[in-house]
Amino acid sequence: MFSLNTNGSWLLRVPVWPHVPVPLVLNL
Repeated sequence: MFSLNTNGSWLLRVPVWPHVPVPLVLNL
């Protein structure tokens, strides 16, 4: 659903939000 560019932004936000589980991002 999300573009690769948006996915890249999420990867950058992962270290910013340590409380966000990685599987959640992968699910998107």
